[in-house]
Amino acid sequence: VETLRNSFTRSHSISTKLPVHAANDARLHNYLTQLCNRINEMHDNDTLFVPGVLAVPAVEKKGTQQNGYPYIIVLHRKARRVKVGIVNTSMCGNEYHPISMKLGSRPCVKNGIYIGECELEKVVDSSWWFFMTRLAVYSDTKDPGRVLYEQLLPFFSEEPISRTLSRNQDEKDYGKYTHYYPAPIGGDRSQVHCVCEAVRLALCMTGLQPVHANHVSVCLRWQMARLASYEVNAGEPCTTDQLEFARRATKFAARELASNARRPDTLLSWKHMRWMEQLCKFTIEATPALNTINQSSVPPKLELGKGGRDAEASAVRSNPNSPTTASAAEAKNDDDKEAAPVLPGMDNNPNVEVVLEPPPPGKLRFTTLPFFDRLRTDNGYMGSVENLAGPAELVPIFRPVELTLVPNHTDTFNEIANAMRHADHLCMLLEFQADTLKNTFVIRTALIQHLFTTVISLPLPRNHPKRGQCMWAQPIRYETQVDILRLTHRLSQHFAAASMSLRVT
Repeated sequence: VETLRNSFTRSHSISTKLPVHAANDARLHNYLTQLCNRINEMHDNDTLFVPGVLAVPAVEKKGTQQNGYPYIIVLHRKARRVKVGIVNTSMCGNEYHPISMKLGSRPCVKNGIYIGECELEKVVDSSWWFFMTRLAVYSDTKDPGRVLYEQLLPFFSEEPISRTLSRNQDEKDYGKYTHYYPAPIGGDRSQVHCVCEAVRLALCMTGLQPVHANHVSVCLRWQMARLASYEVNAGEPCTTDQLEFARRATKFAARELASNARRPDTLLSWKHMRWMEQLCKFTIEATPALNTINQSSVPPKLELGKGGRDAEASAVRSNPNSPTTASAAEAKNDDDKEAAPVLPGMDNNPNVEVVLEPPPPGKLRFTTLPFFDRLRTDNGYMGSVENLAGPAELVPIFRPVELTLVPNHTDTFNEIANAMRHADHLCMLLEFQADTLKNTFVIRTALIQHLFTTVISLPLPRNHPKRGQCMWAQPIRYETQVDILRLTHRLSQHFAAASMSLRVT
């Protein structure tokens, strides 16, 4: 448990910085640097959960958002070898996971796949993690699931993915690391099943037997159900959503415990079953105070009397327009009229009588309905929901591009070197601010073309009669010559990249 806690702590810092759909090279580079550093810091018997996303381009409709399908890469280091596995419960890439109908009425899927064991040098190679992270940062790949399973993952196993999948179906080979699990009917939207499967796969990769890994998974779900139940029964008012969630979590944990207890190699005893039964009874029968605007109020049962004058008076008030009740009403004297039907109180005490009167304005009798509490945003319940939108986008820092730094004419080698250095710096500013500035390719191409054709004097031919007056025929210092050649090389790279990226308009 301590090992898993440390693994989650190390992996949490990675998952929060994954730039999904960012399409930004700088953020991709920063995340890749931190990820590679975290992998290099792994020691013997360390486990690391690396999150990933398969970014899919959005449908070309107004208002649609880009979709992403998360998964988890599980790494476990043993000396100079690393075991690699993948867990995916999303809809993208699930066609590569084995499915079986022999274990229940619903399809059972192997959400976790053990890829194999490889050298440490392959795992610390940043090029593989670059291609994996690019699938999450950019959504220009048509079939990211195929790229991940058929091109990237075979790098570790050195065998086709079909061979890896067949070995995962063999219980004596890779199948001992994974197991079949019923697929959620509504899908794994919260990714809880993905995390639980990743924990089980990590336990098997560390050397535990499948029976011990299943026992840890059951205990994990059991503890989560206990936390949800104790939160509801802590004495403070709760919402109907929390109460319903606690009941469903307890039922789900009881189902998992009963399924594991039926196995012949189970580690559960009758005491565990009794404890789970007590937890289920405690949660289902719990009646905590609900956090609502008004207390739940149910109207009392209406009793019309047992006969005679009371029944006749009740009938008059139930249907005053009927002939029978009309004649009975005319026969009554004004002094004998009753003010209102008398009803037993809400405490079911027949000695206490309450007069049924119309409710005052703004006060209605109602019964609390579940799942409507989430519509409230007042301070007494959930408060403001503005924080759910996430942090605002930071305005990118803009550095001005001063094209006037390049002079109109140069006469000496020092002026030429300074002009070329300014042009190189301006090209770099234009390149890294392409999201803020427009037409950067055209500006870079025009700037370099102006520099070499107008600003810098062209050398005369070698057989020109005035060759001796040419500036390029004069003596030049070695460091100045090296500086000009280096700047010429860099500007040539800028010009080639910008000119080949121009679009015909």
